[in-house]
Amino acid sequence: MLEAARELARRERKNLGEVISALARRGLAVSEEDLRTGVEGSFYGFRPLPLRKPQIVTDDLVDRIRDQGAC
Repeated sequence: MLEAARELARRERKNLGEVISALARRGLAVSEEDLRTGVEGSFYGFRPLPLRKPQIVTDDLVDRIRDQGAC
């Protein structure tokens, strides 16, 4: 898996972390078609996450979430 992600990163000229994060998001996200057809399902006990705009996780964001008591 790691070698495949490295190759994908090389081809897309991205760093390995970006590629792995994108693959993880894609694997956990519900597709637009699933939302239209009502397919929710789960994958090994995980409920897929809804699609949303990607957000960069910064220290400030983590601090804000922690201060809100969401953790």
